Amino acid sequence: MQFLSYARHPQRERSRRHALIFRVTDREALVRYRFGLKLSDFLICARCGSYVGVYMDDPGGALGVLNLNVLKDRSRFSAPTSMDYEGESVTERLQRRRQRWTPARLEFA
Repeated sequence: MQFLSYARHPQRERSRRHALIFRVTDREALVRYRFGLKLSDFLICARCGSYVGVYMDDPGGALGVLNLNVLKDRSRFSAPTSMDYEGESVTERLQRRRQRWTPARLEFA
């Protein structure tokens, strides 16, 4: 994906307590999609359709997760596990994300 680079820091996602930086080099190639609750932006490449990660503005600071399947060295990470968040309330979802997601920035070059 040429439009976006990201710093270290059923889809495989990973969050860490280090900064995650989504750096967009071509604004036209970035699609920001919001599902029903409209809590966060799924970052998708408009050229190839790859789901890169999720970015969420939050009063305590922006948060994000990276789709590990876009990494060349994705085999370094553990196998994915199935998750089901269907029954979560908005409050529960935000609380889980604040606890588990990585502090993030979305930068435009």
